[in-house]
Amino acid sequence: VCEVYEVVPCREVGMVLRYLSGRVFILDFIPGSQAHADKFISPGDIIDEINGTSLRNSKNGQAGVVLSRLRGRPLSIHVLRWRAQDGTVHQPLIKLLQTLRMENPHLQLGPASHRQPSREQRPPSSSQCLKDGR
Repeated sequence: VCEVYEVVPCREVGMVLRYLSGRVFILDFIPGSQAHADKFISPGDIIDEINGTSLRNSKNGQAGVVLSRLRGRPLSIHVLRWRAQDGTVHQPLIKLLQTLRMENPHLQLGPASHRQPSREQRPPSSSQCLKDGR
């Protein structure tokens, strides 16, 4: 399921991302950020496109580069949901989600995802935090 997340210009969207197999996964949110307040996206969802720029087969940091170029402008973020409306997990994502959970044991996939432990309580990973402009 692909849905569009519309974001008005703001200082930062506030998502913590993990690049895995050419995809940009959402791991967490910065408390008080736009993404955290909106509660539209969930950990495990994939950012597929930002303002018409595809993030398929993306390299580490590519989403940050795209967002930096769009600083101060409205954003249209295409999000691929990791599970269908009936609650089933999309089959192609199962192994990738398992990898994310192994790397990030505190990752909570589901509606209670905004109650994750703070980043200080989690082990370091290769995720990237989008702030300072996005």
